[in-house]
Amino acid sequence: MMWRLVFLVVAVRGAFVDDLPPSCSKLVYCDSQLLHHVQLQRIFKDSKTFVDLQMRNDQNTTLAAFDDLLNETNNNPTAEQLKSFVDKYFDATSELEDWTPEDHTDNPAFLQSIRDEQLKKFGKDINGVWPILGRKVKPEVFEKPEQYSLVPVSNGFIIPGGRFKEIYYWDTYWIIEGLLISGMRDTARGVIENLIEILKKFGHIPNGSRWYYQERSQPPLLTAMMSLYIRETQDIEFLKANINALEDELKYWLDTKIVAFDKDEQSYTLLRYFAPSLGPRPESYYEDYTDAQQFDTQERRNEFYIDLKSAAESGWDFSSRWFIDSNGENTGDLKTIRTRDIIPVDLNAIFANALQNMAYFRAILKQPLHAAHWAYMAKQWKSSIEEVLWNEEHGIWYDYDISNNQHRRYFYPTNIAPLWMGVVDKRLVKKHAPRVMKYLSNSPGLKYPGGIPASLINSGEQWDFPNAWPPLVSMVVNALEALGTDDSKELAFYVAQTWVRACHKGFTENKQMFEKYDAETPGRFGGGGEYTVQFGFGWSNGVVLEFLTKYGRRLTAVDNPDKYGGSSVDSSSSSDSSDLQDSGSDEKNPDFPNTDRMLKFQRLSFYPVLGLLGAYVQAFTKIDVCNSSIYCSGDLLHKVQLARIYPDSKTFVDLKLVYSENDTLDNFAKLMDATNKNPSREALIQFVNKYFVDGNELSHWSPPDFDANPPILEQISDPKLKQFAKDVIQIWARLGRKVNPDIMEHPGRSSLIYVPNGFIVPGGRFKELYYWDSYWMVRGLIISNMTETAKGMIENLLYLVEKLGYMPNGSRLYYLGRSHPPLLTAMVASYFTATGDLAWLAKHIATVEKELHYWLTNKKIEVELKGKKYMLLRYIADKTNNGPRPESYYEDFTNAQIFPNDDMREEFYLQIKSAAESGWDFSSRWFMFSNKDVNLTSVHPTSILPVDLNSIFAGALEFAGDFRNHLKNRREAQKWWSLAKYWRSAIANVLWDSEDGIWYDYDLKAKAFRKQFYPSCATPLWTRAVEVDQASEYGARLAKYLSSSGAMDFPGGVPTSISHSGEQWDFPNAWPPLQSIIIGGLYNSGDEKAIQMAKDQAKIWIRANYIGYTTWQKMFEKYNVMKPGHEGSGGEYSVQDGFGWTNGIVLELLQRYGKDLTLNDRTVPSTPYVQVQQV
Repeated sequence: MMWRLVFLVVAVRGAFVDDLPPSCSKLVYCDSQLLHHVQLQRIFKDSKTFVDLQMRNDQNTTLAAFDDLLNETNNNPTAEQLKSFVDKYFDATSELEDWTPEDHTDNPAFLQSIRDEQLKKFGKDINGVWPILGRKVKPEVFEKPEQYSLVPVSNGFIIPGGRFKEIYYWDTYWIIEGLLISGMRDTARGVIENLIEILKKFGHIPNGSRWYYQERSQPPLLTAMMSLYIRETQDIEFLKANINALEDELKYWLDTKIVAFDKDEQSYTLLRYFAPSLGPRPESYYEDYTDAQQFDTQERRNEFYIDLKSAAESGWDFSSRWFIDSNGENTGDLKTIRTRDIIPVDLNAIFANALQNMAYFRAILKQPLHAAHWAYMAKQWKSSIEEVLWNEEHGIWYDYDISNNQHRRYFYPTNIAPLWMGVVDKRLVKKHAPRVMKYLSNSPGLKYPGGIPASLINSGEQWDFPNAWPPLVSMVVNALEALGTDDSKELAFYVAQTWVRACHKGFTENKQMFEKYDAETPGRFGGGGEYTVQFGFGWSNGVVLEFLTKYGRRLTAVDNPDKYGGSSVDSSSSSDSSDLQDSGSDEKNPDFPNTDRMLKFQRLSFYPVLGLLGAYVQAFTKIDVCNSSIYCSGDLLHKVQLARIYPDSKTFVDLKLVYSENDTLDNFAKLMDATNKNPSREALIQFVNKYFVDGNELSHWSPPDFDANPPILEQISDPKLKQFAKDVIQIWARLGRKVNPDIMEHPGRSSLIYVPNGFIVPGGRFKELYYWDSYWMVRGLIISNMTETAKGMIENLLYLVEKLGYMPNGSRLYYLGRSHPPLLTAMVASYFTATGDLAWLAKHIATVEKELHYWLTNKKIEVELKGKKYMLLRYIADKTNNGPRPESYYEDFTNAQIFPNDDMREEFYLQIKSAAESGWDFSSRWFMFSNKDVNLTSVHPTSILPVDLNSIFAGALEFAGDFRNHLKNRREAQKWWSLAKYWRSAIANVLWDSEDGIWYDYDLKAKAFRKQFYPSCATPLWTRAVEVDQASEYGARLAKYLSSSGAMDFPGGVPTSISHSGEQWDFPNAWPPLQSIIIGGLYNSGDEKAIQMAKDQAKIWIRANYIGYTTWQKMFEKYNVMKPGHEGSGGEYSVQDGFGWTNGIVLELLQRYGKDLTLNDRTVPSTPYVQVQQV
């Protein structure tokens, strides 16, 4: 009888106990007090162990004996009594015997197509695993099947491996693929026959060949397996004998899994995973039962069990993919699982393929009417997939949430399953190909060194980040091949090669193939979920054999240096030059994906954020501020600074004391008494010369790991740029300093704060550690192969955090009470990424977190927007630290005289110090435009929520979670990831202006965006403080905004603003860190136009630095955008050279772009026209 397309809809919710069948009809294993008591007493660590045991007697005898035990113990048997019962009535002897397939050979034909000898041996070794995994059901199981949970099958088969010692439905697809590649046709046929035998027994194929899997299935790949077998063998008689069973499998899914719903005012019917039965999963009884106790009603617990089983039916047990929180997003944990409300891309693609296969099978069996029926259904299914699951905005297919009527816009490899299954019409494949490639190129999912992660969300579940699963990698490779473009085929090869190399590494090190791997670490097995990682492993073997067969002539175990050697330099570029041009090399070579473009994976929010914030506040203690009566406050400081003995106020507070602080103050008191508290300038000069001395705090220090010719130089094609980089690297040795021991012995005689390791100073007047400067210096040192120096610098900062509770602006007493942008966590991440030093990370993680606590405690503020409250950070110095900044005492004091009283002056000092905390000291960015005479007295950063600060902090929170995850402390990791996700959301809701398409600082007083251009607008992308799937869209908007602003058109770099205030962090100055942020933000977005804009700007900046260096032999702290290479101007002090962060950023850009850039003199950019605001 022909099947109809209109079906009865199964109820989605409100299943009652009386309506539900047990998990299976064998009560001992699925629905008994025996099961309940044994599993809850944790007789076995793995719940699956008990339900895999065989009964020594029949079921009635066993249950009757257990009833007796319950009666004897008043329904409360002890664990010891239960263990004794199990030992008496159950037997752990395996139901299976080892089996060597007769058609297995040691040297199958596919090995001859593999050119790489290491991979050929790898393929041979994997082929040798098949007999190890071969099993056959023992005769006694057939004789007494009622005493086993195992469902007996007639033929030998290949088990997945480890705890999975039975047949599993969807695993079998990749096992069969591998068997056919190994020439084991008879074994493959026998495995398919086993599935059909089970199908005829149950009316469907359960999850696995155990009775406790009876009421749920797995992705319906039986017809796909048959298709693989028929394609390989042309065994039409086998197909003919089993065609009706294949149809029965499809009818089962149509009868039990279909759901009707509306989308865009149209009605559709598609499949979902849906496995309604009573109680917990028997093989995970303890886990399910205990998780369900969080719900108040039995009805809700029943729904929870159904959603768990439905997720298990998907094969993805478990994943954020099935989580739907109160906002309709994939955050939460298992308590938010709602599998039944999701229409999965892969399930419907697999089913549409099954319909196509059935049409094809009927056609080759010469049954055209049946073939036409299935072909029509396939066409309808494919159309529904396109209309429901295709997302035109993102250019990809997404799962669909029928409870919230929306696409689930998250990266999962199954998003491209329709291509894998061949259920996209050819015209649509051609139409969609560029969109799909753009989506994949912009996603970091394909750029991990250990494979494609199941998601970009680290939920702790095994089907999420960082686990990479073989079947998902296979899906992606075949989907890319199906796109049919040259780029997609090359990307498919790259993904396959990455996977094969990772598996080869793991096999070489462990002599095992694992069920899942770690996407971040090639060859390392995955983790998470309800059980330990399993080895064997059936589908892992099949997928590697698939790739070895498909790409064997190209795959290599390691890179071929001859093939991927450096590009030559055109001799015509050897003349003196200064304009940068592309060398024409292809950045998109998939053999070398640029890891800098890997956007950071996002995390799952598990914990109440405000509760965490409160906990952090309570845990933190009061911070140190400067209490020196010489260097921070007091008459001596006041008199000397106002007398202007030194043109630069910093000079005095950097002097050392000749005598103790008390002696110095006593003698100054005598001078004050002698002069009626009004010493002359000459008297002050004499006093300072007698009681203070310049220098001897620091000694020159040569970094022991200095490398004059680090590997980065080989990445730079142009010889002039290579020499430039070499000269910049030489500067590190000149800037090396170490604190002299007497600073530690006599800490009160200097404003310098002792640190134990040698370090790199910025340069010029800045002869101590500076917090945010250190980030770019650390980056440059790592690029320069000076990881030990970089580590020492980071450890200096950590030392100060431990000592003070936070990292101050710099390593001087007078900087206490204020900090700098919180980049310490990012420095730790850079070093850990370069070295992988887990022991070092474990040693310092608590200190890293201590610094984050400081910011959470001291800098957060609540803002209400559109009726919702958000927590974000602002710059605000310690309010108890009164008076002017000691290092700019004269400037602050004289500026403050405009205010009529001390309270207003103290408020001004607070605002000035808070602006200095930002690193932007000073800028129109902090001015409140409430009067015509706008200047430093208008500065008010505490009323501003800065884009860059909050983006840096969001990135730091994410890194903290990553660190805890690397250290296997998942619970602590989740806390930090939760805060990071909260912060990203707050940034998006408070600081993003959708109208202008950019992030702006937010004015708390005006309750409005501060709509002026500053390069800090790119920081959310630079720190990856955006959700991954939105990064490309943000990048495109950023590029558009920057183009229209005119700020990208200057010949000497991007200006700090387009306001000419006379302050140094305004026009026309270009600051190196802001170039790094704006170039890095554009680059990280993944948007093609943004990436090109980043490259163009990098050329401009490197050219400007090159001009300045070749002209003056100096690297400056800031430059003039109007005059490439010329030093900047403005502010409280003359321009400084050295210069630490400038060097680091040049090296950063040369590392990224050096192979593509050359110097020539053909053009000199003209000065652009842009309206500069006079402030």
